[in-house]
Amino acid sequence: MAPIYNAPLAGIPAEMNFEDDKIYISFPDLCRIDVFSKSDCVKVSSIYFDHEVASFCLDGDYIYYSEKDQHCKVFKKNLSTGELKTVQTDKLYSFYYPKVYLNKEDRILYIGESGSSGSAIYYFDADTLALKSVFKKNDYGIMNHTREIFHFGDEIFWGSYRLSDTNAKELVGKYGTADYGSVTFVSDEMVSTCEGLFLTDTYECVIHYFDAGFDFEYILVSESYNVFFRKRIGDENIIIGINFELQEALGPIKNF
Repeated sequence: MAPIYNAPLAGIPAEMNFEDDKIYISFPDLCRIDVFSKSDCVKVSSIYFDHEVASFCLDGDYIYYSEKDQHCKVFKKNLSTGELKTVQTDKLYSFYYPKVYLNKEDRILYIGESGSSGSAIYYFDADTLALKSVFKKNDYGIMNHTREIFHFGDEIFWGSYRLSDTNAKELVGKYGTADYGSVTFVSDEMVSTCEGLFLTDTYECVIHYFDAGFDFEYILVSESYNVFFRKRIGDENIIIGINFELQEALGPIKNF
């Protein structure tokens, strides 16, 4: 539970992605992405933009990225030539607190909205930027609380839903009974939403956060079944670790 590296950041970060031996962190207020070495967390370069950059994904010489807040635009930029294209539908020019994710194998760009009662997820052709499909419950959307998209196998996990990764209208399953149970973590064994912790294959809820009165913000499950929750107690941020196999709690990390 001891930190390995501690690197000061230039601003408030929005998203962190890993590519090869590099760590990429976006800073919307600075309109840039800083690049760090994964081995020692030393900053090696920066990528600058003319717009805010929050959620993003890299694809060789290209980067797909969104602005930060509500009514955001999403762009595709050629990092070599500077050519910039806007990702949009025929009727929709902006997206609400969007998360962007790239399926490089099937060449699909996903844009999942959050922070709105009418949140939807869109599938675009990553090369032509043409809209392929969209999931918008009852032609309106859902109340999605988390700016997250997870891709496991041939499926996308977004909101409280599990969908085909090639067709947004092909629903595979749903975790929990409410649309506000937005996904926060996905593994082969477990799916966590704001509602509780579920078994991935059976959809069974094994921990219901509301019934337990547990106020948490994020969750991470390691391969050895150590479960780490982040929660807030007063003015303190605390990480709590639980080993599912040993049923033992690890010492909390405070004030980070």
